[in-house]
Amino acid sequence: MDAMTRSADAAAVAAIPRAIAAAPEKGTVFPRQIYMPDLSDLYPPSALREEQQGRVHLKCTLAVAGTLKDCAVALSSGVAALDAAAFEVAKLARYSPKIVDRVPEESQVILPVLWMIME
Repeated sequence: MDAMTRSADAAAVAAIPRAIAAAPEKGTVFPRQIYMPDLSDLYPPSALREEQQGRVHLKCTLAVAGTLKDCAVALSSGVAALDAAAFEVAKLARYSPKIVDRVPEESQVILPVLWMIME
């Protein structure tokens, strides 16, 4: 685990009690993204060489700890390398959990990943 991932994990863990404390006594607070890795660090080299770009949507379970698990492609980019790299993004992304009546719970989220070559 690199320093950036450890920092994202620490931010996610620290955000959960704050989110719970700020949540209404009754009602739902929906997840929000806390950390998204720099996609340029994860862009597949083969896709860069071939100048491939695209959008991938992953449907994932958001754990109460803020991590994504059990992801599946909901919308493919049409490029296998970009779809596969989106799973690496999901491993690093961090969210605040869904909170219902001040209790964090697992939920389903869609993680959109837009692969664009920036010049």
